Amino acid sequence: DAGADVLLRGAGETGLGDIDAVAERGEGGELPFVLGVDANQDWVQPGKVIASMRELVNIGTYTAIKQAYEDNFQGGTVIYLGMEDGGIGISDLTDLDVWLNDPILKLIIEEDTGMTVAEVRTLVVDMRDDWANVTIDDTDYAVWDVIADMQQDIIDGDIIVPVANADNI
Repeated sequence: DAGADVLLRGAGETGLGDIDAVAERGEGGELPFVLGVDANQDWVQPGKVIASMRELVNIGTYTAIKQAYEDNFQGGTVIYLGMEDGGIGISDLTDLDVWLNDPILKLIIEEDTGMTVAEVRTLVVDMRDDWANVTIDDTDYAVWDVIADMQQDIIDGDIIVPVANADNI
């Protein structure tokens, strides 16, 4: 109600009410929009979720198990996994397709949305196409190319993302 264009929310599935609230404020493809968190939530309200920030806990779990198997696991330590390690990322259509093609998730998605997975994918693709290009200060930008470039800059170390820990929070 404060007039935001995009809501950055937290709390994974416990924040699904935020996504529903954004959906109540406008049709798919219209402001406001929301960013999903923790897992791919692009399908939750098709046309309203721009993308999802993914925390890939499976990568952290695999890393810890691998370290234990290789006899170099150090308990009581924190392992930071970023984009370069595959521990976090931004959802893309490949991620969405994994969810839409999973037989169990397909049933859940179709029941929750009241749409077929093909209809869900079409709405997400159309919304992403609508956001594909923006003009800022007379310069045209391909949004998804800029996001991909920024992700690569983070991976390459050209953009440093601060890490929160007990010493700096």
